[in-house]
Amino acid sequence: MARRRRRRISFGTVLMLVLTFGALCLAGATIAYIAGDDLRLQTGQLFERMTETFRQYAGGRPEPAGAAPDASASQATAGPTATPAPTAEPTAQPQRTVTLSVVGSIYAPKNIRQSGYDEESGTYDFSALFGRVKPYISQADLTLGTIETYFAGEEAGYSNYNAPDALLDAIRDSGFDLLSLASEYALEKGEDGLRQTIMQLENRGMIAAGAYADPEQVGSAQMIKINGVQIAVLAYTYGFSDNTMERTRASQREGVAVIRQSDMVRDIGNARKAGADVVIVMPHWGTKNREEVASHTRSLARALAEAGADLILGAHPNVVQPVEKLTVTRSDGAQHDAYVAYSLGSFLTDSREAQNTAGMILQVRFTYDPQERTTRFDEVGYIPTYIQRVQEDGEYAYRILACADESYIAGQNTSVQKAIQTAQDAVVEAAGEDVVNLSGPQT
Repeated sequence: MARRRRRRISFGTVLMLVLTFGALCLAGATIAYIAGDDLRLQTGQLFERMTETFRQYAGGRPEPAGAAPDASASQATAGPTATPAPTAEPTAQPQRTVTLSVVGSIYAPKNIRQSGYDEESGTYDFSALFGRVKPYISQADLTLGTIETYFAGEEAGYSNYNAPDALLDAIRDSGFDLLSLASEYALEKGEDGLRQTIMQLENRGMIAAGAYADPEQVGSAQMIKINGVQIAVLAYTYGFSDNTMERTRASQREGVAVIRQSDMVRDIGNARKAGADVVIVMPHWGTKNREEVASHTRSLARALAEAGADLILGAHPNVVQPVEKLTVTRSDGAQHDAYVAYSLGSFLTDSREAQNTAGMILQVRFTYDPQERTTRFDEVGYIPTYIQRVQEDGEYAYRILACADESYIAGQNTSVQKAIQTAQDAVVEAAGEDVVNLSGPQT
């Protein structure tokens, strides 16, 4: 009897068994992955998750069930719906206050230069010039002045218009932050001398206004941020000395800003566009030793205020002229207050003419409102100054005195006290009624 052949397992059967075993292993791994330690998931949830996982293993991305996910389902999983927080009202920006101290012309000719020289050491020291007045100018947030003597270096030759760098050290140490270089003497030592002066200021952390190392920048404002207020400073001169005009070409004078109403109005507008909250203009104008203000100077001051200048701080006449409040209508249609000091007089000079020995420290406190974009002048006052000359060891020495410095004045002889009183009276008379005398009466 023939033996019955055993049926072999076909290759297709083996393949199906392998695939089935693999599927079971994969399903087990998937269950472990989804459930973790908690095997009590509901069957429907487990099936949905397994289906999604198989799609991921197959290389696809989960497809949304239906046109869009059910937002209520996701909220149910996440927990109760949070109540949207109310939109906060914009926080009002605080008003910001700034204080300024401003002086007139600083001129250091030969007599003053020699007063700071020590023959024994061969060095210069001018700290005594400003020692008595320093407390009255150094406390401000920003202290400004106009220089008429420059710092071109010893190799350029010292003269009435080129002083040792030690003078600039003393000016800085007394509290000055910014100097206008725009005067008729700016180019007495040429373009190189002016650039050297600008560099010397910058090396000391000071700011030069009205003169530029790069002529392409002429008319651009110096922008200074103080207490959150952006202050723009512009400075200009009426022209140049005869000596400068004879020795320089027009192209060599392009680095100094010159008074032209259209240019000044444009520069003020550009400063505002650049973000200036407050604009200060320092013009070197007027006629030397003339106490009256010319009508064209008043007209220019009003035009600058209308264009957006808040403070106009004049120098050059070397005598004190009035300080006036101007109320003008600007391009926004609103009225704005501005102040113009036509001339702050001489802060430092060797002249012994009574009108030249008197000057003032203008002190301004203003508040800027960033919400309204307006400036309010809280106080505009002045302290009269007097330039004292005394003899020490057979040499002349100079001191700038504040007429409010009662303790020092009380120790001076009668003739000095009388001279100080005369200076103060002249300043009070010239300053006018729009500003306050902060020194008080002298007795």
